[in-house]
Amino acid sequence: MRQEGTVSELPMKFLRWGALCALLVCSVVPVRADIYDTNGFGDRGTSMSGAVCASVRSLDALYYNVAGLGKVDASAMQFAYLGSYPRFDVDGGVSGVPENRDLETGMYVTSMGVNLNTMARLPVTATFGFSVSIMDDLKVAVVEDLDESRHQFVRYGAPVKRTAVYTGLGVEVVPNWVWIGVGGHGLVTGNAAVNLTIYPSDMSTTDAIKPSKQEFWLDSKLEFSPSCGIIVNPWRTLNLGASYKKSIEVKFDPFDAVITMPIGSNNAAKVAAYTALLSFYNPDVYRAGLSFELFGLTVEADAGFELWSHFHLSKPREGKRVVPKFKDIVTYHGGLEYAVSIVRVRAGYAYVPSPVPDQPGASNFIDCDRHIVSAGLGLEFTDPLGIFYHPISLGISVQDHIMARRNFSKDDGVDYSVTSHAYAAYASLTLRFSGSHTQRSKDDRARESLQEERRKLETLLEENKKLLKELMEATEKRKKAEEGASNSKPNGAPETGNDKR
Repeated sequence: MRQEGTVSELPMKFLRWGALCALLVCSVVPVRADIYDTNGFGDRGTSMSGAVCASVRSLDALYYNVAGLGKVDASAMQFAYLGSYPRFDVDGGVSGVPENRDLETGMYVTSMGVNLNTMARLPVTATFGFSVSIMDDLKVAVVEDLDESRHQFVRYGAPVKRTAVYTGLGVEVVPNWVWIGVGGHGLVTGNAAVNLTIYPSDMSTTDAIKPSKQEFWLDSKLEFSPSCGIIVNPWRTLNLGASYKKSIEVKFDPFDAVITMPIGSNNAAKVAAYTALLSFYNPDVYRAGLSFELFGLTVEADAGFELWSHFHLSKPREGKRVVPKFKDIVTYHGGLEYAVSIVRVRAGYAYVPSPVPDQPGASNFIDCDRHIVSAGLGLEFTDPLGIFYHPISLGISVQDHIMARRNFSKDDGVDYSVTSHAYAAYASLTLRFSGSHTQRSKDDRARESLQEERRKLETLLEENKKLLKELMEATEKRKKAEEGASNSKPNGAPETGNDKR
């Protein structure tokens, strides 16, 4: 039932409640990673537990090392699905922990690589690529506004449920020796403000308040976080790789909210709230790797360094709360791939320590050290139906994130422990819509070689014709000379020795 009142009957708690509502609408807890940071990217990258920084030569390079795009010698499009299925077990009688079904995430991933050498004659090999992912329920992002005291997972659930966009350009600067790449990850940021005018007649204790007047401003822009990488092939079967991704955060700062409540004809109560929105944070990431290839077997070892110590909350939250100091971490990855005929068998292992510190206080960010075991299979074949002109690739991988039990001791005595298995699967279909630039280069070189041989034969033929003409001219001259000498002798003159010769 709607309640109306005079100025003297207007309770100030409605003003405070309205300001609080505006603050809750505009301020959210930061998301801390995307789904690729948790599970990896691409069927090869996920099946080798991320150990591909030095050997990547597919669209997986968009995430791991953009220099690897320079090894993609055919234009292609990839369609994929990534599913994550965590199974957390939280002991200790705590309440409010997200259900496992709420932590499950599925993403459709579409990637494309365009070899620029198929479009123009360039002095170097270059490929441009991009990838866009969207949740399988077609949502763009899921953002939760939770107090730090609520139990929330750092790498699963809402923190990874968002659209991700990656792009890059890879170039082979020294043939068969050095590749470099640049790229990035783009998200929207900016600032915003809202003004709400609420009359006493708009107030209600049972229904949502509908302001009599509202004004909203949003100034947004694309925030670009760059990445770069390099791959060096110092020896025929040895590759070295290194990459860097800059930290990125999506924020709307400031996000001002003003609530005005007219009192009488000339007065008004006004509540102004400063807030800021920080909906995503990802740390600086450095990667380095070494791979060795021999008799169809590729073995790679990688290490990563993630600067989680720069983790922070939005300004209003940090000003009112003690933020736990996250730790920088070093991750370790190992993987292998064996190629025989059209089949590629892959496996990997990774150790990823948790950046979340012990939290005896009020905060409850949940994360554990992870041991990631993975395996996968890749196939490349010619379309038996003849519909597609170029080879087709299929890939599939599975992962098990084994999380060591972690105990959280709290000052309030409500201790709890966490353990988990988190399962993930990745499946992809890659269609090439241009032939291999490398093969075309080989064909071009063979064609040029044949043309050169033809030119040589034509030159030799012309020289032989010239020699034959000169020989015929010399023969004709000699014949005429002999005829002239024979005609100049007197009739009956005896032959001399010279004539005999």
